[in-house]
Parts: sequence; structure tokens; C-alpha cells
Amino acid sequence: MLRPRASDRRPTESRRISRELLHALHDVSGMKLVRIAEDVIFSLNETLKSRFGVGHIQLTVLVIVGLHQPISLTAVARQSRMDKAWISRTIQGLVGRGLLARTKHPTDRRGSLLSLSPAGEELLCDMAAVTLHHQERLLKGLRKRQVKQILDILMIRAEEMLRTASRDGIA
Repeated sequence: MLRPRASDRRPTESRRISRELLHALHDVSGMKLVRIAEDVIFSLNETLKSRFGVGHIQLTVLVIVGLHQPISLTAVARQSRMDKAWISRTIQGLVGRGLLARTKHPTDRRGSLLSLSPAGEELLCDMAAVTLHHQERLLKGLRKRQVKQILDILMIRAEEMLRTASRDGIA
């Protein structure tokens, strides 16, 4: 493991980081995973927007609503791990396009519940084929079992890191 040299750690005003340490930071697996995820999301987003007029964030919301309907906006934001205001604007757009249906919440007068509309279900069916093909291209050459193992390990490690980061005061 590459560790910072003493020269990288001296407390001076003109402190400089070595190229070696910069390259090590650039190659950190977390940063690589983020770059990979951004590239994959960008290419999927471009495909979805050009074919369906809907991007990956709208797809995420539609899938979450489809899986948990009827569901509140707050629950969608929590499930997606996205900002509630951002999700609210996304949902407004999806309702406006007739892809989501909004009904009154049975116990909360101020709240509402979301469900897929028939048009939303139809769009999701069309988007599924494109999205699954995108995934197949990404994972070409790997067996389903290998993919499952890799993703399961990464999810377990990520969850562990989230738990320990907040406990250790890192996050």
C-alpha cells in the first residue's frame, strides 16, 4: 500500500503533494467505481433520453414507484437516496406527462401516494428491454453468477463502510 511520504506530510505553507501520491489517489477503487458508474449512467441516460425522453433519474423513480406502489414522495426520496426536492420536481414532471398517478393519502391530509399510470407501465416495459441490453453490453464476458458475486460483495462492503463512517465520525 502506498503511504504518504514525510515530504507529503510536512506542515508548511508551500506543501506540495507528490505525483506518485496523486496517481495513487486517482487509482483508488472508490474513485474508479464512481468514474465507471458515471460513464455507465451517462451512456444509459443518453440512450433513454433520445429514445423515450426520460433519463435515468426518472427511470429510477418509475421503478421505485412500480415496486412499492402506492408510495409517498418521502419514501421515494428515501429509497432513491436522492434529495427530496429533486425527487419532488422529478415526480411533478412524471405526473405532468401522465406516467405517474397521484392519489390522496388515506391518513395524511397533506400527503399523497404515487402509482404507475397505464402509460407509465407501458413506458417501463419499453425501457426495460433497452436498459437490460445496456447492462448485457456492460457485463459481456461475465457469467451471471460472477456478476451476482461481485455486486453482492460490493454492496456488503459499501454498507459496512457507511455504517463505520458514521460511527467513526468520517461521514
